[in-house]
Amino acid sequence: MYTRKVSATSRPLRLSITAEAKERALAALKFRQEDARGKGPLLADEDLAKAVAPASSTWDALRLRLERAGAPNKADAPETLALVEVLLDQIREAFTIPTASSARPPMHTGRPPSIAPAGPALKFEISCPTTSEDYRVVIVGQLPGHGLFPAVFVNPLHRPRRWYPQSKPIQTGVAFMCLAHVGRPAELGQQQKRPFECEVRLYALRRPYTPPSPSSSSHAIWERGYDPVAVVTTEELEADVNKLGVFDMTKRTVTCRTPEIGNATFCASGRSSPFGSPAEWSGNSPVKIDWQGGDAFVEVVRLPPNQMIFGEPLKRSVVLQVAPAPSRAKPTGPKVISVMEPGLFRVRLYPLRRVFLDPLHELWINFT
Repeated sequence: MYTRKVSATSRPLRLSITAEAKERALAALKFRQEDARGKGPLLADEDLAKAVAPASSTWDALRLRLERAGAPNKADAPETLALVEVLLDQIREAFTIPTASSARPPMHTGRPPSIAPAGPALKFEISCPTTSEDYRVVIVGQLPGHGLFPAVFVNPLHRPRRWYPQSKPIQTGVAFMCLAHVGRPAELGQQQKRPFECEVRLYALRRPYTPPSPSSSSHAIWERGYDPVAVVTTEELEADVNKLGVFDMTKRTVTCRTPEIGNATFCASGRSSPFGSPAEWSGNSPVKIDWQGGDAFVEVVRLPPNQMIFGEPLKRSVVLQVAPAPSRAKPTGPKVISVMEPGLFRVRLYPLRRVFLDPLHELWINFT
């Protein structure tokens, strides 16, 4: 037999009296009973009699009704709610709470009951490029719940125990955005050819993560001319995030294909040689430095005392020489770097788009 369904939204809300309201109602009832002493067991207050009639007709029955009210997850009768309204002189919304029985399931229809679909559950979702033509990638994502905080770490896969905490992501609700560096200009000199891969690990934490400052990190890296970079080991990373409460974690792999420079050579006294053969050159003639692969960042440092005298990006070759007499002529040809007096100098060439582990192009020049 088919029975008409009753919508849960059309059913009146079922209410239960709070414990505090129950105590006040019993006290008010006792006061009214004492005020009506000598008038018999029947109700003398017309407002009370009107609220509960014909459910209760005596003071004891009224008190028993209130003592049974306010049971957990059980709705109180409309007569009881009307009684408390009179005793407390308040509307029922002021002293009641909805009960679990407010949303009763639909009546049986003779057909299998349908299950109402639940609201959409949040998932830890991110959008991250799989390939970087620069040393940075933009990550956007959604946290798996409200009240969580994102934290991002990057690890070059050929150095599995070194993690680079990224700057704090921008967050609005469950949405966040982060600019992650899959390369750092501070750690150079490792002969790692591109393309190479980095693992980007993202955590959803219960409390916000603050990246350690390089000065407090035992693995801080410092390269002249750049900001220090904090580095943590795998054990330090896991200890830090576990203290903050890991709700969820996801990871992605990014392949870095940034352009690199190569075939660096220097020419002195009419003879051309590649960098590193020899690693140091001595003489007093100008030294011309060439490379292939696009723009390069040229760094010249006096040794000692590690004083940088030049550091700029250049599009083509450069000449290093001991300063000749000043000239007013407009410079043509390659960039000329003049040093004021002889000494030992270190020349390095970096790609403009620097990554974690760039091939090192280094030459030591000793002007005599």
